[in-house]
Amino acid sequence: SKPPVKVKWYLGGIMRNLLLMVVALTLGACVKSDVSRFNNFTTPTMGATVFVMPTKQQQGSAEFSQHSRSILRRLVDRGFREVSELQAADYIVMISYGLSGSKQVAGSTPTYGQTGGGTTYHSGTATAMGSRGTTFGTYSGTSYTPATFGQTGSIPYNYTVHARYLNIRMIDRKKSNKDKVVAAYEGSVKSSGKGSSFAAVSECMMDALFKDFFKSGTERETLPTAQCGK
Repeated sequence: SKPPVKVKWYLGGIMRNLLLMVVALTLGACVKSDVSRFNNFTTPTMGATVFVMPTKQQQGSAEFSQHSRSILRRLVDRGFREVSELQAADYIVMISYGLSGSKQVAGSTPTYGQTGGGTTYHSGTATAMGSRGTTFGTYSGTSYTPATFGQTGSIPYNYTVHARYLNIRMIDRKKSNKDKVVAAYEGSVKSSGKGSSFAAVSECMMDALFKDFFKSGTERETLPTAQCGK
């Protein structure tokens, strides 16, 4: 027999909740980034040479070496050419990255289920007085009332969200001098999540920046972590 309408609604609600959980888990494996780009290239960039210059704090850093290689690979994919000497570069590339703060997020998630109704079981003993004395008997049975559903409680949550950032600046070496620095390109990426390591999301943030590298403006990119850096 077919379940009552409210039971079918409840089962449908379970399936919807399961689907939402799957979607949430899928999104949980993604990195959302806010990207800003300012393109001020005035000459063709195909074949232009680039040199990544570390800051004093970045010199000798293995982490900087890894991130700079990732940046250079993407620049080469977009037509630039890497050089090993500063004086041979058309553009000097400078990058900064890391964590910029954290905050606590607290709240609760409602839970849903049956709040009333359903099948009730009952039994007992009955007595009757008659001309032949007292007669005893037992009885049992069930009764059904339509089930009702709604919020049954809530589950609290409390976690820390960390802010991550990536900045890239490309200096036009030929137009710049000791008195004036001319930036040909500036890009920034910001993201936030539970992970407290920039390195864990660095490839996704770089992919977000380079997805439309030459396009000026702001946008939000959502990229699956499993596909970043490919």
